[in-house]
Amino acid sequence: MASPNTANPSKHKSPLPESIGVRQVMGIAWPIMVSMLSFTAMNFVNALWVGPLGKEAFAAVGIGAVLLYAIHGFGYGALTGVKIAVSQAHGQGDDLLARRFLWQGLHLAWWMGLLELLFIPLGEPLLRMLGASEAVAPLAADYFTARLFGAAPALVMTALTQYLQGRSRTRAPMVAMIVANVINVGLDPLLIYGGGPIPALGVAGAGWAASISFSAGAAFLIWVAWPELTGTPRKIDKPLIARIWRFGFPLAGRATLEIASYLGFQGILASIGDAHLAAHVLVVRTISVSFMPGYAVSEAVAVLVGQSVGAKRLELVPQIRAAALRIAVTFMCLWAVVFVAFPEALAALHSAPADVVAIAIDLFVVSALFQLADAFAMVGLGILNGAGDTRFVLYATVSIAWLTKLPLGWFLASEVGMGAVGAWWGIVFEVLVLWAVLAWRLRNNEWQRAAMGEPKLAAAAS
Repeated sequence: MASPNTANPSKHKSPLPESIGVRQVMGIAWPIMVSMLSFTAMNFVNALWVGPLGKEAFAAVGIGAVLLYAIHGFGYGALTGVKIAVSQAHGQGDDLLARRFLWQGLHLAWWMGLLELLFIPLGEPLLRMLGASEAVAPLAADYFTARLFGAAPALVMTALTQYLQGRSRTRAPMVAMIVANVINVGLDPLLIYGGGPIPALGVAGAGWAASISFSAGAAFLIWVAWPELTGTPRKIDKPLIARIWRFGFPLAGRATLEIASYLGFQGILASIGDAHLAAHVLVVRTISVSFMPGYAVSEAVAVLVGQSVGAKRLELVPQIRAAALRIAVTFMCLWAVVFVAFPEALAALHSAPADVVAIAIDLFVVSALFQLADAFAMVGLGILNGAGDTRFVLYATVSIAWLTKLPLGWFLASEVGMGAVGAWWGIVFEVLVLWAVLAWRLRNNEWQRAAMGEPKLAAAAS
């Protein structure tokens, strides 16, 4: 079978401009920021609607979501390989190859989503292992089960999102996430409390509302990408799937192991006392909004670097890095100022007890330094991911998390007696070490060899 690059009518000139600056990076990043904010809003709305059902229902949605994302994380990470492969094909100017990667991503998404259904009977036992009480575990299992039935559509939506992002088209995924949110807002009260012929489903109703909403988002993106899906070979292509998997599997492993690291970190805080754990959760929920600009910039960097690799124009990478750092550092500095200047006001927003607020105020100040270091680390991760150096990303991030954050956080929190503040200094040290390691990797030529040493993309589709 001939390579798609051989007399390929869909082969076109690389879309990269002569130079890349803040405008190009921000043009890709801002819709991703809005998408992330919309995703966070969906979780908030679900929790808001089940709140009147009681504290057990509220806790069930929280812990059910933790288990869901622990399982989903693998699929989401694996499908990041679609974005890397597509961005490189797009940068090379091979439209057909990029579209073939989309079909392979959809195959992976569908089957991984179906495999997640195998976790349904394990839901309640796993939730009890995570600390769900006798009253909370059955409710959380109902929510978890309802969300798993929407796993395949959610992963299909992810595959389509990764494809479109890889081609610098980040607005359609943003609209899809907003559409899903609007549908979720309408379905939550109807499915949770019932109406007309629809029975009240309680906590499970919130799960079904989210699953239906993600299915609608997937349908919207299928409609957007339909012209590219039709007329493109759709059968399973092992070399192309292997390319996606080679990029995505390390990121899938990273997502899974980082979730495990996070749960271990929460376990350290739980062993110190409820007030310390509650303060940590309060601060994480607040600063999750501040993560979004840095994460979105990192994703934009991965797209642009991937396209530069495909176009064999690595001289653009320093420009991408400089522009991305200007954006990320600016956003993170602004948030750091807010955390240092207004910790009491931020803590008071949650109506928490006085002892929890007192701890949270100190955590906000520590998190300001974390913000600054994280800006540099996220840009570095975006470069390496876009270059396909994902195996190094796995080794670096996971080893540093488990060898610095957890032991140092435990030592400062428990042995030194600093509590949650000491544990958070472990997080700060983790990010500083990661920043240094990524800077070292970018200074040598290993990441470039990982990028330019790839077999020609056309050969993968032959």
